[in-house]
Amino acid sequence: MTLQSCNNDDDSTSLDPIIGTWKLTSETENGLEKITDCDKNSTINFSEDGILTTNLFSEDQNGECEEDGGFTEEDVVTWVNVGDSFYTIDDGDADTLEFVFSNNDDTFTLTDTDIEDDGETSVIVSVYTKQ
Repeated sequence: MTLQSCNNDDDSTSLDPIIGTWKLTSETENGLEKITDCDKNSTINFSEDGILTTNLFSEDQNGECEEDGGFTEEDVVTWVNVGDSFYTIDDGDADTLEFVFSNNDDTFTLTDTDIEDDGETSVIVSVYTKQ
């Protein structure tokens, strides 16, 4: 008699590459680095159930690094993969952003272009690495 077992470890459905905890590693504004060592403690977590949480850090008036809030599970910020590396992040005001993955999906880059009231354009590029 021969027994065979089927193992479902080769599940063809893979997790979305954005799922996990990501650490801010670089941020530039109009090509100039604008991140401090303190800012680099900031993280974003994208959970499998579509909830986004953040843990942000910044320097206070005395130059001390402190937790600066962020989105918690109580804030109910959601994320949805809408295809082609675009995700909708909804914190009450839904934004669709392009996440450019690299380094075997261990890094993503977000580019945000803002036009200020005075007409100046600001381009902010943020890079996150999976933890």
